[in-house]
Amino acid sequence: MSAQHDTATRLVELGYRVFPCAAGGKMPATAHGCNDGTTDTDTVDAWWSANPAYNIGLCCDALLVVDIDIGRDGKPNQWTKTLSEQQVDELAQAPCAITPRGGQHLIFRQEHGLRNTTSRIADRVDTRADGGYILVAPSRTENGGYQWVPGRELDVSRDQLPEVPQWLIDAIAKQATPVRALGETLNDGEAVWPEGSRNSRLASVAGYMRRSGRSEAVILAALLAENLEKCQPPLPEDEVRKIAKSISRYEADQVTQSVAEGHADEILPGTPVIEEAPFDPVTDPGKFPAHLVEVPGLIGDVIAHNLATCHKRQPELALAGAIALMATLTGRAVSDEMGGRSNLYLIGLCGSGGGKNHARTINKEILSLCGLEARIGSEKISSTQGVFSALSNCPVQLMQIDELGGWLEMVSDVRNGGFLKDAVDCLMTMYGDARTIVKSSAVSDLTRVKTIHQPHLVIYGTSVPQRVWDALTDKNTNDGLLSRMVLIEASDDNPPRQQPLAMDVPQGILDQATWWAQYKPPGANLEDKGTAKPRRLMTTEESNAMYEELEREIVSDQKRWPQIEGVYARAIENARKMALLYTLSGDREADEIGVVAASWACQLILHSYRRLAHMADQRICRNPYERLYKRVMRVIRNAEGWECTKTKLLRTFTDTKANDLSEMLSRMVESGVIVTGQVKTKTKNAVAYRAADAL
Repeated sequence: MSAQHDTATRLVELGYRVFPCAAGGKMPATAHGCNDGTTDTDTVDAWWSANPAYNIGLCCDALLVVDIDIGRDGKPNQWTKTLSEQQVDELAQAPCAITPRGGQHLIFRQEHGLRNTTSRIADRVDTRADGGYILVAPSRTENGGYQWVPGRELDVSRDQLPEVPQWLIDAIAKQATPVRALGETLNDGEAVWPEGSRNSRLASVAGYMRRSGRSEAVILAALLAENLEKCQPPLPEDEVRKIAKSISRYEADQVTQSVAEGHADEILPGTPVIEEAPFDPVTDPGKFPAHLVEVPGLIGDVIAHNLATCHKRQPELALAGAIALMATLTGRAVSDEMGGRSNLYLIGLCGSGGGKNHARTINKEILSLCGLEARIGSEKISSTQGVFSALSNCPVQLMQIDELGGWLEMVSDVRNGGFLKDAVDCLMTMYGDARTIVKSSAVSDLTRVKTIHQPHLVIYGTSVPQRVWDALTDKNTNDGLLSRMVLIEASDDNPPRQQPLAMDVPQGILDQATWWAQYKPPGANLEDKGTAKPRRLMTTEESNAMYEELEREIVSDQKRWPQIEGVYARAIENARKMALLYTLSGDREADEIGVVAASWACQLILHSYRRLAHMADQRICRNPYERLYKRVMRVIRNAEGWECTKTKLLRTFTDTKANDLSEMLSRMVESGVIVTGQVKTKTKNAVAYRAADAL
């Protein structure tokens, strides 16, 4: 359980309403933001189990939070120096937090119906009350973390908080002082949108969301959250809905053109688009580059054998399987100059019945024939203890798992997260600790704790693409699991059948595999688990330059698409592993990793991670509205002609209420992303849907 999860649970137990906000930001992670706040511990568990890094939004119901921002010069606010000693003492009775920019949040209880204000008490002194919220420790933004002043933590129920002093009530009731200029910010850079600018600001956000292809439903969810957070006071919900609907009438290119030509006010009279776009959609890198399947040496020979003996040719899956075999054969025997090993987690993706099994069968056959049957591991990731036991018996293991996407779906499901968390943690540990030792913690008897020296776990999983893409969540794309995996997707989901050759594994392949089976690095004894020393390959300057170029490409992607930043976390590391394997495939006695190997590896890794990033951007949703929209849109796009009726959609989305689906379809029709038609059924005509851009 994360610190955020613990704190959110504690606040709920004290009677405060909380809801999740985006990890590292202040944007609500639910559709209705503060309105979704709850005191239900089960709901809190579900939210923070889905993403333990969520920030904590505290609803200010029957509270008054005095928000003291830092001065314009970055120095402490001088407001308290204008107060009497008694007034300062009364402020000091309240729980107090320091915000990331050095401001303060003072928390009082109130029964006076006070609401949010901006600079009414004094310059850069605002309030949050009914209808507002604040972030609380240990939440963090890009500017740093929230911290309670020692001895002034929020650790009591609302009834035990000090009452808001009368002089503060009087100050709030006074005529408001002139609001700060548009664009001046609260702590953490949060813009205050006062009366006179609220409509234009919300239209700005909506315009750029429409520009990036967002639906009316998604735009509305974002505007409702922005309205509650930034508009002072918030606009009526009906008015926000009108803005979302008006902007959504226009095609994305119209919005872009209006902005570029400087007449964006034509989108919605009096509401110029003046904000920067939140982010661009991630570009799809396209099909796997065919030339990357061409690998010299053992990997290439295994690919050729695979394609000659299979019913359905899948070059990309043959490549993924051969890489997994090479990674297993070289286990614990080699490393690069930085100590990096050849252990990899690979996923081969192709359609159902497309030929996923053949590479796994070949790998098992080769390992058995060259005396390495002990390295053939389990075909299921069932438990941490199972992985530890297998590696204890043989420190090099190849786990070949069919339908790995189904397992990832289970991991993504909040209801299974606790059950599978240990297994996920185990996989991440084994990936990073291949050059050191790992101790089992899955037994209560300390005398039975197992120590594994230099564990070398290789995973080759296969799956239907849809199951992997459906498993994508904000949690697993940022917790490190998927970033450790290299995804290689077939260019043809279901190629035509061929007559396979009935042939044994070529002797050349067996000779190479047997050489590795018997190989012992100079001066090392791999049988002695404690003293194994792998042969180290050096990296040429030209190869290092390729890794540096890959890093520049990754940084560029992360800046352009910050929403998928975490996807790339292990890209460089996996590129080095791939280059090591490419080198040894062509020359088993090589002593350096050349530029050809590094170039191949960097191209493969960049394509793999960009494909994952694209699908993550398409699939990961920040709120239930967006999730439902994307799910419905995928079904409609994949349907043939006018076959997608409401009845079919209801049967598909058994977890969705009929009213919610109907509302979503109505909004999608109104926004123009889908169109309706009539189809005949056995009893009557029915309404059917198609994507507008598919007509």
